[in-house]
Amino acid sequence: MKIAFLYNKIPWFGKYSGYEYLTTLFKNENVILFNASENTFLKRIIGKMIQLKNKNYNQTTFGIATGYRFLSSSDVAIKHILYIENHLNLLDKEKFTSNLIGTIHIPLAYWKIENLISLHRLKYGILLFEQGLEKFKSYMPNAHLKFIRHGVNNDFFRPDYEKRKKNQILCIGHYLRDFDLLEKAFTLINMQIKDLEFHLIIPEIYRNHPTLNKLTKLTNVFFHQNLTDEALLEYYQSSCLLLMPMKDSGANTAIVQALACGLPIVTNDVGGIRSYGGETVYPVFKNENLEDLVSFSLRLLNDKDYNQKLSEAIRNFSLIHLDWSIISEQHLDFYKEITQIN
Repeated sequence: MKIAFLYNKIPWFGKYSGYEYLTTLFKNENVILFNASENTFLKRIIGKMIQLKNKNYNQTTFGIATGYRFLSSSDVAIKHILYIENHLNLLDKEKFTSNLIGTIHIPLAYWKIENLISLHRLKYGILLFEQGLEKFKSYMPNAHLKFIRHGVNNDFFRPDYEKRKKNQILCIGHYLRDFDLLEKAFTLINMQIKDLEFHLIIPEIYRNHPTLNKLTKLTNVFFHQNLTDEALLEYYQSSCLLLMPMKDSGANTAIVQALACGLPIVTNDVGGIRSYGGETVYPVFKNENLEDLVSFSLRLLNDKDYNQKLSEAIRNFSLIHLDWSIISEQHLDFYKEITQIN
């Protein structure tokens, strides 16, 4: 099967991170890759010409040019846009949608209404979190929308209990994180646990939140960025919990990687968290429930046996439900289903 992928490379993701890792897994298929993040002079010129004719295309010129090359690829059984939110302009070209798939990452509440309406042209979609399925279907009444989880490389992201430090807490990422609740929770935990270390892996350009500025003044809080895959793995393996309250969530890279590493997760019951083991494997809490977040964090810090038991359970969830070998097969089955329909 000939499959074309249009993807965006997120700059702070390493080799083993991100949904685009999916494109490396179809060894028996003929795969063509279109990188919308690749910036060349020729792409900018072509994209600018297209943009002048289509004023509403709010996207980089090189991204526009790559998208059109992707749509124009011939003799392709499946055309899969890995981040449909970044390429909604391509849905204007109705003649190209018969074998087009788009994957939805962002929770519905964070979509503009005009962008949601544009989804009605999409004939096939993948949603990375089950909780939003019915709501998205209301904007895509004629589409075949399928829930498939975000995968993770369980061979690379794995536990190493000998590296685990007793009082090290981790937080990763910025998008849809509830930093106000995070700071309140950490302040209370910090008052009760001696020798606590809090490590936050957040690109510097996203550290302007007033709450994060408060945390930078604490001597036991450390910020990191531009980590290698191996350095990122080291923080997952050496921490004893991931403290990451959310405002909302679709699929979350930090969550799936923490699960793979057996790192207990402390978060709230929002968005797609339940699609990734929330409540079934590890407890989740009502939004802004500070007391329960802190209480659960303290239990994980003080009860080594409970922490270990939960760690093994979430690692097992990752092996059974999230391994890329399983997820890629689910994608391939969907591709085959579409080719039979078309």
